[in-house]
Amino acid sequence: MTTAVLVDVPATEAQQGAKPKKKNTTIVGRVAAKVWDAHLNIENRSESFTVFVISLESKGHNKQPDKFVQVRYIYSSDKQSLPDSFFDYAIRYRFRVVRDPSCDEFVRDIRDPESGKFSGLAAELSPARNAPDTLWNPRLPLDCYLLSPGKYKPQK
Repeated sequence: MTTAVLVDVPATEAQQGAKPKKKNTTIVGRVAAKVWDAHLNIENRSESFTVFVISLESKGHNKQPDKFVQVRYIYSSDKQSLPDSFFDYAIRYRFRVVRDPSCDEFVRDIRDPESGKFSGLAAELSPARNAPDTLWNPRLPLDCYLLSPGKYKPQK
């Protein structure tokens, strides 16, 4: 004798405290540095990532210190890769991103002698063209956002 049990998946996930859907949000800022590019082939599927750091614009009129976040741009074809001209601090962008706390981490430059003391993402950072010398604190994790192709545009 065989017994079948039907389970209502959405109800089960809700009972187990399923993660809420991630929401789109808009951030405005300037690209401060490129961290790295990666190209992966997984199960006949190719994905590429570019990780960069943005200096966010402060809201309001009071000048607060720059807040930096990391962005993971995920794309699947060479046509969608970011052009070199994208990495220019003089250009202000509006990004439609998804906040992903699971990828929050430290971002540091491996050329810094202190970098070996910290965990997180280490890369030979490439400062954006025209970027000021101010950098983020490598001892603090940067909030992480996910960006898809077509979800950013220059602002005036």
